Amino acid sequence: MVQFTPQAKLDGSLKLSYNVSMSDQINIKHLAKLGNIKLSKKEESIFTAEIENILNFINKIQNINTQNILPTFQVTNQKNTSRQDEEKRCLPIKEVLINSPKTKDGYIQVPRVMSQDE
Repeated sequence: MVQFTPQAKLDGSLKLSYNVSMSDQINIKHLAKLGNIKLSKKEESIFTAEIENILNFINKIQNINTQNILPTFQVTNQKNTSRQDEEKRCLPIKEVLINSPKTKDGYIQVPRVMSQDE
C-alpha cells in the first residue's frame, strides 16, 4: 500500500513524502475502480509498472538537495501586465439587441436556469 504524508516545514514549505516498498503491491484494481475505469489484465500490469516508475522518479526528485535554492514563483520575469481601466464607448442598446434571439423591455431574455424555490 502506498501511504502519502504531507510534511510542513518551519519555513512554510510543504513536502509530500510517500512510503512504498517493492514488496508492497500497488492496488491498481482499486485505483481503476476509483477512477471508474475498466482495465484488462494486460493493462493492469502495464499501469502498475508505470505507477511504480512514477513513484521511483518522485523518490529521486525528493532526494535532490535543494537547501540553498530559492523557490521559483515566476519563471518568465514578466511583471504585472494589468492595465488601467479606461472608459470606452459601448455599443448602443439597439445594436446589442439586434443580435439577441429574444428580448423583453430593452433587455436580453434568456431561459431560466434556476427554479422559483431556489
